[in-house]
Amino acid sequence: KQGYPNLLKHPLVVSYLDCKWNKFGRFWFFQNLFVYILFLSFLTAFGLTVISPLENTCVHVFNKSFNGSTPEDCTGLSAHKYRFIIASAVITAVVALGRLIAEVVQLVKHPLDYIQDWVNWLEIPLYICSIIFTFVFATPCSCVYNWQWQIGVVSVFL
Repeated sequence: KQGYPNLLKHPLVVSYLDCKWNKFGRFWFFQNLFVYILFLSFLTAFGLTVISPLENTCVHVFNKSFNGSTPEDCTGLSAHKYRFIIASAVITAVVALGRLIAEVVQLVKHPLDYIQDWVNWLEIPLYICSIIFTFVFATPCSCVYNWQWQIGVVSVFL
């Protein structure tokens, strides 16, 4: 930005940057990478295992009143699959909420830099859409509504 890129090639500056990377940068980079891979893995697993709103189970459940729905209405949903859906939803939502809080902290600390970076414009909707998509606790059989399914598609593509 300042017109002095050749200063970064000076041996003293290169040595300083290497030392700084080895002490701090590497740890934070790999920690963020691990958290993002964890988030993406569980979001993908949730999207693949949750019952589609177009499947017979969810159509049957959504056609009945929620007060009248019983666990017997959840045909084809094993206890193991149900627990996995709930666990992946919780893990995805918790990680997304943590990352969303980190984004807000970045926005408060460095608002101008934060707004100018286009990646931040993708991360906030990603985490919000993921939290909305994984909120299946209000429906029987962990079914997602049609609008939730569409939000889930947006979150996967972000």
